[in-house]
Amino acid sequence: MTKGLSLSLRVILTEKLDYYTRYLTVSHRWGKDPCISLTTQTHDDYFKSIPIEDVPQTFLDAIRICPALDVQYIWIDSLCIIQDSRKDWLQESALMESVYSNAALNIAATASLNSNGGLYHSGDLLAQHPCLVQPLSQSGDIVSLKISPDRPWDSFVEHAPLNARAWVLQERILSPRVVHFAANRLYWECGYRKLAQNFPWSYNIGLKLMETNKIDKSTAYKRWDDIATKYSECSITISSDRMVALAGLARHTATLLNVSETSYVSGLWKETLPAALKWRPQDRMSGTTRLNGVPTWSWLSVNKPISMHTQLGNEQCHTIIKDIDMRGTTQLFDLISEGSIFATGPLFAVSQSSTPHRVILPSLSQLGVSEFGITWDQVLPGEGTISSVFFLLISTSSTEHSLCIEGLVLQPTYKKRGEFTRVGIATSWRDPKSFQGMFEQFLEAGKDKDSISTDLYMEFDTATGFGIEVV
Repeated sequence: MTKGLSLSLRVILTEKLDYYTRYLTVSHRWGKDPCISLTTQTHDDYFKSIPIEDVPQTFLDAIRICPALDVQYIWIDSLCIIQDSRKDWLQESALMESVYSNAALNIAATASLNSNGGLYHSGDLLAQHPCLVQPLSQSGDIVSLKISPDRPWDSFVEHAPLNARAWVLQERILSPRVVHFAANRLYWECGYRKLAQNFPWSYNIGLKLMETNKIDKSTAYKRWDDIATKYSECSITISSDRMVALAGLARHTATLLNVSETSYVSGLWKETLPAALKWRPQDRMSGTTRLNGVPTWSWLSVNKPISMHTQLGNEQCHTIIKDIDMRGTTQLFDLISEGSIFATGPLFAVSQSSTPHRVILPSLSQLGVSEFGITWDQVLPGEGTISSVFFLLISTSSTEHSLCIEGLVLQPTYKKRGEFTRVGIATSWRDPKSFQGMFEQFLEAGKDKDSISTDLYMEFDTATGFGIEVV
């Protein structure tokens, strides 16, 4: 690091730069203290000069890396987006995918709690200078071993303060190269490997998005499941920004998959439906509230960690998605919008079980398979509160030893005919051999027209089941 380096800083318009201009980006936590920002008041002054004495330590440390890499420009969100202009914020937020994916390098202040924390930390001496042990093997050969903290990548990168932020997850995945300035050492991350300072071997590449010629579509969609799961575990200050903070990843994924923007629907992909509807909250007991304006069938509607495991090609789907109607925005990736899924499938009435986290499908009682495990999307209802709840069979998947039956738990809105909201997901595990003989009876029970009141479905087909709308 060069000390005493003379710095001259100002904001410039990127439209004046050559397309191939190299630049760095910075990922950081704002923290609770005020952070230097580009605003409508500071705009004119900062385009002339930014006072060095006002620049926090994290930014200074990152800026001083630029000359060492022969780079003149650096992008920092607080200084490159007009923070008190909603119009500029929306416009620039839509460009995040381009900003981070085209940067030469992303500098991540991984261990700092705020912009004053700086990049450099004294760290763990054992991690920086691992203990070298050279015991004798049974054959008498000397074996060299390095002893370091257990699972350093998880401890010092994945669970670091910076990577708890939803916005940073997007920045990290989109950036082709990231240097993490962690509490104990430097870490490197790119689309091909993850490395630690003083350790030459590579970790798994994790969530990084690679070009489609490197991975097939099913792998890419599996990667999206991992991204959705990780993203749901991150925090975001303004809940209505959850869709926007994911937009860059969605836009980049659409490009890699060579699908249109309309394929993306509130955190899911049309090509993965109905299987992707089976996301589930990680914690059965934790309460949450629905986010306004987000369809209940989307995992973005619950502000809590979820798990998503879409098994494309490994399961039999019994619900057919007839149509998807997204409303409320022309910027499909960026803004929260309401939306409806029109589906047809086997539908079962649900009643309360005396066993916690269980529900009963009375129409299956004669088959002996009526009890299902349930995970509620919100607070666990009390006794007698689920008299008007239904189970929509989504899929079945089997191995040699187990059969998994999964579906959505839905509640009528009673606002219009056949309209439901999602309230949870239910699952039943069965022995495939013993269930084989009753499988057709199971499906027919979900297509019994007399079992469902006519005001709860829009149409009925004897082959596929009940036509409903989920909002």
